[in-house]
Amino acid sequence: MPAMARRPGNRGFALLIVLWTLVLLALIVTELGTSGRMESKIARNLMANAEAEAAADGAVHQAIFHLADGSDQGWQPDGALRHLAVGPVPVDVQIEDEAGKVNLNLADPALLQALLVVLGADQRLAQTVAQGIVDWRGGTPPDQQASVAQRYQAAGLKYQPSFSPFEAVDDVELVLGLPRALAARLLPHLSVHQIGIADPARADPVVARALAQLPGGTSLAQPAVPMAYHSVTIIANAQPTGGGRFIRRAVVRIGPGLPRGYALLVWDATGAE
Repeated sequence: MPAMARRPGNRGFALLIVLWTLVLLALIVTELGTSGRMESKIARNLMANAEAEAAADGAVHQAIFHLADGSDQGWQPDGALRHLAVGPVPVDVQIEDEAGKVNLNLADPALLQALLVVLGADQRLAQTVAQGIVDWRGGTPPDQQASVAQRYQAAGLKYQPSFSPFEAVDDVELVLGLPRALAARLLPHLSVHQIGIADPARADPVVARALAQLPGGTSLAQPAVPMAYHSVTIIANAQPTGGGRFIRRAVVRIGPGLPRGYALLVWDATGAE
């Protein structure tokens, strides 16, 4: 009698090995298929985001071209939402005039205080924050800067004022005593790129109300240089129909004496999905 016939248990063991091998192969095939689908999805997302970024950047340069157009067909930085198509990608573009905002580095305490009051701060808080902004940007005499820094330390903060001009409006959130909710309302009305303090003729409604509260009227806020040069913020939101999203935020100075007629001051990506 053959050996295999004498040991029937060997057949069951061999069958079990075959079954486990088939299961293992099935799992490997499934994993490879899942990984392939995931990699394909990631690749599609990357391509969609790259397409959205290119479209947003193209829309910004298209906006610059229309802003530099001195004819009646030229665009104005009026905050209106414009719908463009860059290739197959729809892009929403909004252009804000920096001239209608308050220059964070040049405005005196009276204007800063008036702006804060218009935004809902009481007089005491507005005065404290306005002075804090002036302290931060270096408006405090050198012999008093140490005491200012000590107030930040006493508040448990791990930083102190730079005692130099603000490089970005977001930095105002670091000023001691400025509540977060008030900072959120304040930021849209500030600029570090506006030429001069603020242009009353282009001021947004909030800034216009603050200017009206100044004892000297709007005379303290006149532009420091001719408005042949002006700065704008361009926000381009691109959302391809196949998915993906990219938001480009650019601050651009436009004027006839600049290379190519404009200069990029800020080039930020504010969001991508």
